[in-house]
Amino acid sequence: MVEPFGKWFGKLKDVKAMAAIVRRLRKIEREGYFGDHAPIKGADDLYELRIFVGPGYRVYYGLDGDRIVVILGGSDKGRQADAIA
Repeated sequence: MVEPFGKWFGKLKDVKAMAAIVRRLRKIEREGYFGDHAPIKGADDLYELRIFVGPGYRVYYGLDGDRIVVILGGSDKGRQADAIA
């Protein structure tokens, strides 16, 4: 995994959250299905995957055209504002 997402993901201690995040990313890769996601208010062309495990994890991304997903980073819900900034 590539920085900064890989750095964040590598520090996670919540095994259930890690598995849920990997499952979601694989589903996007294989099926193009994003599941629960939303645009980030105030951040043009940025979105978040919402993963409701533990404290509620977020994976931030942007799209390059309609095929490539660029993973920008992640956080739990409590640290969302800092991660987006």
